[in-house]
Amino acid sequence: MLVSREDLFALVWSEPAQTIARRFKVSGSYLARVCERLKIPTPARGYWAKYSAGKVMAKPLLPAPRPGDEISWNPGGGPGEIFSAVEIQTSNEIEKAPNKLKKTAPNSTHSLLINVKDLFLIGRLSYQKEFLKPNKRLLPDIQVSTSALDSALTLANLLFNTLEEKGSRVRFEPIGFHSSRPALDVKDVPDNRLLHDNFWSPARNTVFFLNELKVGITIFEITESIPMVYVDGKYVREVDFISSPKTKRQHTWVSNRDLPCGRFGVKLYASHYDQHWAKIWKERRCGEFVKNIKSITTDFLSNYEEIAKVIALGKTRAEAARIRSEETHRLMVIQREQERIAKSVSSSREALVNLRNRFEEHSRWSQFFLHIGELGKNLPPESINHLNDQIAEMKRLLGPNLSIEDILDWNPPK
Repeated sequence: MLVSREDLFALVWSEPAQTIARRFKVSGSYLARVCERLKIPTPARGYWAKYSAGKVMAKPLLPAPRPGDEISWNPGGGPGEIFSAVEIQTSNEIEKAPNKLKKTAPNSTHSLLINVKDLFLIGRLSYQKEFLKPNKRLLPDIQVSTSALDSALTLANLLFNTLEEKGSRVRFEPIGFHSSRPALDVKDVPDNRLLHDNFWSPARNTVFFLNELKVGITIFEITESIPMVYVDGKYVREVDFISSPKTKRQHTWVSNRDLPCGRFGVKLYASHYDQHWAKIWKERRCGEFVKNIKSITTDFLSNYEEIAKVIALGKTRAEAARIRSEETHRLMVIQREQERIAKSVSSSREALVNLRNRFEEHSRWSQFFLHIGELGKNLPPESINHLNDQIAEMKRLLGPNLSIEDILDWNPPK
């Protein structure tokens, strides 16, 4: 059962948080984190003591949600609901404070990028020793080398702020709404060659909201195929090797390696169920995106209809799959019920046949003992007593006779 943001706001201002937490079987600190996540203002420390003393204090307004904000909570642990820019608020029960999307100055630091440079540098390098792999995984989705980190953060900051100016909020993907993040090919000219490198994966995707659509965004540094010479246990660029007179006579070999070149690419992606959309933009010259950030972001946003069609098809296919799954489950339940009934009928019939056989056997033995008794009526008294003892031993050997309780204990099919 989902608890709406409005209902939870009304609850936390009507009774202490610990009381509400016990009702939902969670801790008070967990409930506080839920309120923080849903951007619900909560009473300050000491509020309920003052309230009990009769002091009336003003209750704040509930801020209106922004695109991408969670607007409900699932106490069972599942995902809630996400607010989109096209939703119309129909509930007038709780007055809401205005919460317009603030225009951010292009040169100011976006909230996702504050103090992240040092976090990117704390970690290790990828397999080919070129790309950063930060230990902290709740970071913007940026795949870059050490030398290009400053330029990548500058581009990300300008890109995120420009998207925000155009009304598309940029944030980490809400908890519980993880979408498929496609594999990344950073080569300048994609081919069938495998890139033997391992990139880091963010704990939560970086996304922006295009009306009701959630679009993932990855900024990456492009690699170029560079001729490399193997010298003294390591690879060096062929141009550097040739230009050094000391290395001309060494025995070595040349191979191509994909190395970061300082140019950047941006990959946008969206998915729903088995439908996926992705598109990549690449710089032709270093700094091209920064110089043309307005046109680039406009081009990003122009893909709305194309993305919306893919998502709509995914939702249609997901609904069809859900209906098929429910129908399969319904038929399986019917089949299991039929199997259970057939098993019950078979069991009851087997028990009934067993009762009949016991009755018939009991009747035959009874006739047998009566016949023996008739045959022994003319025997001497001592022989009659011995015959009766023999008959008693025979009956004891045959076991108890069929009783009316056996009939009453029989279970008909259910």
